[in-house]
Amino acid sequence: MADIEMKMETKPNTDTVTKEERFFGFPPSQFIDQVYNVVDDYFCDAADYLEKHMQRCLTSSSSEVVDDETTRLLTAQTNRLLEIMRKVCDRNFDKFEIYLARNIFNIPEEIDLDEICTSSTQNESNNKGENS
Repeated sequence: MADIEMKMETKPNTDTVTKEERFFGFPPSQFIDQVYNVVDDYFCDAADYLEKHMQRCLTSSSSEVVDDETTRLLTAQTNRLLEIMRKVCDRNFDKFEIYLARNIFNIPEEIDLDEICTSSTQNESNNKGENS
């Protein structure tokens, strides 16, 4: 399984970043891009596996050696399948991206992050004092 790595060591400059980036600690677009790249990698791996499996099936079911033309045709058709899968994925991924932007990574304008961060820090300080 591919690893998704987010760089969150440095605090973003609050003047140039969105509320969402400040809240989550990373740009939502970066997360979405990385998810898309992982899905695309899986599609490529699946197409490679399919092509190799079909080549093995052709060589094992036939006493004849598979010629270069057949191999080129198999590769071309596997690539065509991959393109179709990507088109379908792109269309649906666009919908997924819109959903994430509206429902997951959206912080309404009326929410004051500075107030939330201040109260969160105060609660953590109070909890540490009570646990001592």
